Amino acid sequence: MSEELEAFRDALRQAGQPWSRRGVATVGVGVVGLVVSQVAPWRMVDVVALLGSFAIIMVGWVFLVIAFFKRRRWARANPIHEPTLADPGPL
Repeated sequence: MSEELEAFRDALRQAGQPWSRRGVATVGVGVVGLVVSQVAPWRMVDVVALLGSFAIIMVGWVFLVIAFFKRRRWARANPIHEPTLADPGPL
């Protein structure tokens, strides 16, 4: 792997990729719990699974918000310098 690609992957990891992966996985577990709570034949399990799945979904969204702010902070610290039409750059 090239050094530039490795540097980009490291920067992306530091910018919130693990948080977004955790968030997506946690929300997925919460949605599966929500489905299970709707098909459970016992009412007590239904209520506990419903409340638990909503709590898990909220935790997943917190992970996603953390990832958003980490990536936003990284984007501010590493601005992209795009060439303008007036500046053709080196030929």
